[in-house]
Amino acid sequence: MFRLLVISAMIVAPALAQSQPTFSQTTPTIFQLWNTPAQQQPFWVTAHANFIAGLEEGEGDLFRHAHDPQQDIYFQGLDLGLNLQPTDWFSGFFNLNSFQEAVGGFGSEWEEGFLKVVDPTYGFELRAGRFLNRIGNQNQVHLHGWDYADANLSTTSFFGDEGLAMNGVELSWGTTFDRGGFLGSVAYGETLSHDHAHGEDEHDDEHCAEGFNDEVITERGLFYYNVTDFHQNNLGFNYAKNVGGGADREVYGMDYTYQWRENGLELGGRAFRLRGEYFVMETD
Repeated sequence: MFRLLVISAMIVAPALAQSQPTFSQTTPTIFQLWNTPAQQQPFWVTAHANFIAGLEEGEGDLFRHAHDPQQDIYFQGLDLGLNLQPTDWFSGFFNLNSFQEAVGGFGSEWEEGFLKVVDPTYGFELRAGRFLNRIGNQNQVHLHGWDYADANLSTTSFFGDEGLAMNGVELSWGTTFDRGGFLGSVAYGETLSHDHAHGEDEHDDEHCAEGFNDEVITERGLFYYNVTDFHQNNLGFNYAKNVGGGADREVYGMDYTYQWRENGLELGGRAFRLRGEYFVMETD
């Protein structure tokens, strides 16, 4: 099986006043039209599009995530986002993802929509609404930010065929120290249910992994340390548990990321990234 990310296009446009465009890097954005610095605008819009082309051998049964490519030529998704930041302490984000269904036609879903209050003095952050949970090194990343065309096996194996998302609240706290820092978060809410058409294999457990349901609590602690500006390390600890009336499910584990960047903390340049995750799941 061979799959290639043909193009991931990104557009960032101001919703109000004009400002001088500047270049910024996203991963794995290949082509970027323009970017307006967020801090200069009270709100701005973004658009990302992923198109996939590849050759696949066998029965075509390698996809597990709902947005993994399911055809040789596949429109993986168009992500439209609205960002709000009228003040330094208040912001919001809303996005709609449209995608190609495996059985033909197109579908759309409201992925995230939350408001966030930040306390810059003490490092606290509170967000409420619909959001992707901070757990592992991929679950909170939107489609256009994936390293590969397919989702990580750990994401689908432990958090379901669309990962873990909820309607709820999240409290985070972060601090920095010499060459590094820490970010901790705890979230509570009701998980989202999704209705994607997966074709003939729609109910095949090999393809559609069972995820969390009902009320869930998640926790994550992330330590990051830069040996130098060019050698960066992230170590995360994760926990998730059903606390409502759904099936009893508990997941805990850790993840590690090492990254070398040619330009260090500056944008651009070559980069190398090595990632790994380890999770354990207990069910009753």
